[in-house]
Amino acid sequence: MLDDDDPRWYAFGFERPSDPETGNVPENLVVAPGAAGSGRIFVDWDDARRAEKYRATVNNTANPRVVLETKIVEESEATLDGLPAGTSILVTVTTLNDAGESQPSEPASGIVP
Repeated sequence: MLDDDDPRWYAFGFERPSDPETGNVPENLVVAPGAAGSGRIFVDWDDARRAEKYRATVNNTANPRVVLETKIVEESEATLDGLPAGTSILVTVTTLNDAGESQPSEPASGIVP
């Protein structure tokens, strides 16, 4: 058995149990529209190290301080419903774990169908 702070954890592709770090910033965010008039978008991104959960946030491009939707998911994808059709949006994703929340991903843009 390895100690919680043994650096060999990394050699096996794991984080050390003693590492209280937030997850990596999610990358390669893609926004895809749902069916016309549905007010639904699909968001997908690469898995991030040390992520236990993800927070997807949708903002209005015209006024980025306006949050249209936030959803916490366990997988590296989310379906966001009930958005106003025709709205230009920016989507960002953060990782969540016991150490806290990561910085947001680069935003991805789209138009709500």
